[in-house]
Amino acid sequence: MEKNYEEYITSKQFAQNCFMKLLSDGKPHAYKEIVAYINKTRIEENRPEVHSLLNNAVSFIKPLVDDENSPYTHIRHGWYQMTVQPSIARWTHILDKATELQCLIQIETNMTLNILSNNDRQEFEHMISLEYDTTDLLIDYISVCLAKLEDIDNDINEDGVPTIQI
Repeated sequence: MEKNYEEYITSKQFAQNCFMKLLSDGKPHAYKEIVAYINKTRIEENRPEVHSLLNNAVSFIKPLVDDENSPYTHIRHGWYQMTVQPSIARWTHILDKATELQCLIQIETNMTLNILSNNDRQEFEHMISLEYDTTDLLIDYISVCLAKLEDIDNDINEDGVPTIQI
């Protein structure tokens, strides 16, 4: 019998996945509601070992909320929510990493070109030029995604309600 991926994850990962799925709607959720959702999902998916975690759900919620790159936040006592702003931070991080990768490739390319023969160098330069074009395109697409997220974020007022442009 083939096992499903969900059967291999730990109880903590299962509970965290439930937490993230519930909060994916962007609405605030009470601690009690989170625990009830995890318990309901645990029963539906036959994960009896998760039951012991439910008495101290904070133990698996806290790492998700404390991570500065996480979209999950503790909005007030006993309430959690997935927010838009950390998504912008994560996309900015991705853009930084893509730019860093491009710089590393440039450095490595320069060092590699110095040790190649003329024939190998021409072939390598052609492949690298294709890579540069692809990396530049990737960085452009990431920048567009980030700009769109920033536009969306700017269209949401401090109460979390989208503003309507007339």
